Amino acid sequence: MPNTTLPSASISSNFQARKPYPPPTHSDLGASLPKNNDSYNVHFRHPGYPDTNNILLVLPALDSSEGSIHHETARIACAIIANCTWEGFLTETRKGRRIAAEADSLLTLKNYYFRIKEDPDDDPKYPIIPSFAHFQFPHDNLPPCWKSDIFRIPRSDILPRQSGLTEILLSRDVSCRVTSHTEGTEAAHLIPRSEEPWFSSNMMFQYTSRPATMTDPTDDARNAILLRSDIHTVFDQKRLVAVPKGSSWVVHVFAPGLTGELAKLYHNVTLQPLMDVSVECL
Repeated sequence: MPNTTLPSASISSNFQARKPYPPPTHSDLGASLPKNNDSYNVHFRHPGYPDTNNILLVLPALDSSEGSIHHETARIACAIIANCTWEGFLTETRKGRRIAAEADSLLTLKNYYFRIKEDPDDDPKYPIIPSFAHFQFPHDNLPPCWKSDIFRIPRSDILPRQSGLTEILLSRDVSCRVTSHTEGTEAAHLIPRSEEPWFSSNMMFQYTSRPATMTDPTDDARNAILLRSDIHTVFDQKRLVAVPKGSSWVVHVFAPGLTGELAKLYHNVTLQPLMDVSVECL
């Protein structure tokens, strides 16, 4: 009899590999970000010192396709450096008038001055906070925009009681609060463990669910969110933060890097819903 091979119902077509991924991108293709050579830095200056030595803060202009910076984000950042002087304001010149800008207006110049008094000659050399270690948390004195009802973060009463931090966050957040990925996530401390001395000396425990006498005070669900591991890494590198803009909590990129990939993927992206997170820790 001839040697014949009968078709088998258990054999399908031959293996075919899937295509490799293209370079990562956001669904909007970065349409709201500056084009390749249009980005620049904005310098925020202290009016009491010469321009050769008065830069308080430098922020990348990433908030529009033409290049700009969100007014309230920049103003609050400067106010923190000026010892939480929330009434401070920006001017275009050293002794000029405050700029006529709303909270969500976009600033387009490359230099601004941060003043704390209407009279430019009244206390022009105001003190600043030189480092995070010197920063004293402003209890009961958050910036007004951070206390707005539209940015209120709801509490939760259904979290596991006797679980570790990661288990609590997996139950509460389920997925990365930036990318919505469920795999490769981990607990990301908002105020890092390395700052436990600052955390304790500023009595930040009052914004968590842990009493002051507990060890590892930063290991609290109200001081943490679930992030994909790579997002966690750049978050710990202080390259991005969460800030209120418009009517949402969004990612703000402080250090986009040479490739710009971080900004293209995440800058101004609305966070996944936050639950039972302390706004004081953000």
